[in-house]
Amino acid sequence: MNTPFIFVMFVIAVSASSERALAVFYGDDPMSSPGTLAIKFKKTNAYWYGQRFGLFDGLISNDQTESKRIDRRLSIGAGAGVEKPFSANLSVRLDLRGEAVTRKQLDNASPETTTTETYMQARPSAAVTYITPAGLEIYGGGVGNLLPAYTRVVKSSSDTTTIKYGSAQFFAPYVGLTRRGGFGAGGIYYLFGKEKDRSIEKKAADGTVLNQFETKQEPTTLGVYSLFSGVGAEWQINGAAVSEGEGGERTDMGSPVRDDHLELSVSAQWATGVRVGAGHSTARYAKSAYMDLDTIPMTSLSLMWFTAPDGSGLHLGVIGGIGRDKQSIPEINARLEVNAVSVVGGVYGSF
Repeated sequence: MNTPFIFVMFVIAVSASSERALAVFYGDDPMSSPGTLAIKFKKTNAYWYGQRFGLFDGLISNDQTESKRIDRRLSIGAGAGVEKPFSANLSVRLDLRGEAVTRKQLDNASPETTTTETYMQARPSAAVTYITPAGLEIYGGGVGNLLPAYTRVVKSSSDTTTIKYGSAQFFAPYVGLTRRGGFGAGGIYYLFGKEKDRSIEKKAADGTVLNQFETKQEPTTLGVYSLFSGVGAEWQINGAAVSEGEGGERTDMGSPVRDDHLELSVSAQWATGVRVGAGHSTARYAKSAYMDLDTIPMTSLSLMWFTAPDGSGLHLGVIGGIGRDKQSIPEINARLEVNAVSVVGGVYGSF
């Protein structure tokens, strides 16, 4: 069964993608990791395409400051791929996915601010698969991360700050293997982490300019995946151990801001076209001082409906997410709460 293309949204090991897409949920992107791409390997000439939109609305609360932030996003993603066998034992697969996100944040903490930005991301990937005489599929390739420059504008009643982010491009290789049998299919992959610095220029209303940089990261990831049938449904389980603490953003003292974490997603799809999914990511911050929306533990639930039993054609669904965490800093001890919902839809096809 062809699982629909769902671009970098609610990511299960996009390997903690450098630009977190429409939301900080997990478990609803079965086309995102090297493993979930490999499990769709067909051993024949094959093509796929997909397009998806998402409307996200989230509320982030801080019980210490009693502040609230509304986070709203519109995402449009598209992708296509091709698989070409060169012999009975050797095949090449190429995929290209991209998205554009428009985001607006309203923060009532003093001074009240409105933040707007539109950013894009492209993730091309390529892999070569060799099938051993015993039927084991061994593959290797890489995924690119292309981040164009963009501008963020932060407005308050007394000031306007313009933040310009430079572009960044980097490529992360991976290797893996898949085993297929009467039970279904399963495998393991290892993605070698890469990172890249990009410039940041902050310009205040009075003309003051501050030049900085940030480090974008594709963390080292060890992932497992499986696809099997049971209880009248097709099940897909994905897990990943993400070594995010080895690179990425660091403090002035050189300490990592983020830490290693685990990601897990489970989904089941029935012949009626209904698919139910759940996902969870553990905490991603190195210390509670660095706790924010993108690093707190997050759990998501999704309900999707497809016009065709095999997941092709049109689809529509809703995804809800909940995140809870508390800082352990005596001066703050703030508790962050995230409640979010997203309506998604799109089309997928393969031939």
